[in-house]
Amino acid sequence: MGLAPVLLEGKRRYASVRTRTARRAFETAQRAPEWLDPGGLRRLEERYRGATSSCYGYDRDSLDRRGAERVRALAPLLGGPGASSLEIACADGMVSYHLAKAGAQATALDLSDALFDDSARDAGVRLVQGDAAEMPFPDAAFDLVCSFNAFEHLADPEAVLREAIRVLKPGGAIYLLFGPLYWSSYGLHASLSIPVPFCHVLFERSALESYVAERDLEPIPFATLNGWRVGQFRDLWRRHAASLKPEVYREIPSLHGIELVAQHPSCFRSKTDDFDDLLVANIEARFRRLV
Repeated sequence: MGLAPVLLEGKRRYASVRTRTARRAFETAQRAPEWLDPGGLRRLEERYRGATSSCYGYDRDSLDRRGAERVRALAPLLGGPGASSLEIACADGMVSYHLAKAGAQATALDLSDALFDDSARDAGVRLVQGDAAEMPFPDAAFDLVCSFNAFEHLADPEAVLREAIRVLKPGGAIYLLFGPLYWSSYGLHASLSIPVPFCHVLFERSALESYVAERDLEPIPFATLNGWRVGQFRDLWRRHAASLKPEVYREIPSLHGIELVAQHPSCFRSKTDDFDDLLVANIEARFRRLV
């Protein structure tokens, strides 16, 4: 066995031990104290500063590269040139841009066109401003419906999924990739301001808001997060099993900050009884609409 497989196996075992330790502490924890003292936030911020460095950029090159990567996963679902696609909560629209370049009749839907990139329009993408919970499209209009990093933000994920099924042709595909879910380590979507994993589970909202205000950091986007747990999404898929056949389904875990669960288990147990809420960060799902 070469060095690389040995290192990978060692990392896997280490991750397994960390997860078991955290789960054991969680399952035997009391439900109090519910929150840590706000004074501890600064110490944890120093401990985790730099831990969330990411190449997830928003410059033009990053948007273009990310759109191209996502379309590589979607290309097999299009069914050939001229297929119709709908991107929900498109933001910059770069996924639809690359779908159009691949030959699709691409439509992109968002509540606002503020982030929409002009190159997507130039490529022939049809931008529609509207609510994904009440889509302005006829039944069975698209061969493919996709959405990236949106379902953890939607106010009513079930209404959006119901609409996605309605506008999808029988036999068409729905592809969803989203997260981090709210109760996972960076589910607050505020790591650039507070890099502490699970900070929203450990500290009261008022403490977090005071922390960023005092330091003139980016506000925390509480209002843009729906707070759904992984179990709610599992139930959502089950409720629509008569219409959707799962082809790919992955719940992607994150171990960032999992040691905090072992160190402060009561804070976590007071928020949920399901350890998976803390472990599952992202969901990838591909469904086929049943005839």
